Amino acid sequence: MEAPKTPVQWYAMIVGGVMLALGVLALVTGSTGFGTVDSGSGQDFLIWRVNGWDAVLFMATGAAGLFAASRIDSARTFALAAGIVYAVMAVWGFIDGGSVFGLFAVDTTDNITNAIVAALGLGIALPSESVQREAGYDPAHKGRPTHA
Repeated sequence: MEAPKTPVQWYAMIVGGVMLALGVLALVTGSTGFGTVDSGSGQDFLIWRVNGWDAVLFMATGAAGLFAASRIDSARTFALAAGIVYAVMAVWGFIDGGSVFGLFAVDTTDNITNAIVAALGLGIALPSESVQREAGYDPAHKGRPTHA
């Protein structure tokens, strides 16, 4: 895969890689269950509260981000979708405090992380493709912004 050239492609690659790694590690290292979530249930993993559904969501988000990173339009779609999904999860999590949709275990750290992923995704997806290209860098142009 060619290195990303625009901010939205970097977002898709970085968020995708981190989320995929977190999902796999959470599933492999924890005793993550796949039942419904009661308030306070879930397994502590690093700084987050996770269950099996969280791990699956992380892996799906990660894989989608990595697949989308190669093209600007798909990376923008990924960033927008991730922004919307994680914004809903953050708002729902802040309101409920223990779960999102009764499937995903959350606590304050999860809600803050979801809000950050959402804000970055929405903020980076909104500029047009031409603005993304202007902000990107092409090694062939020796670090100068591309204008193609």
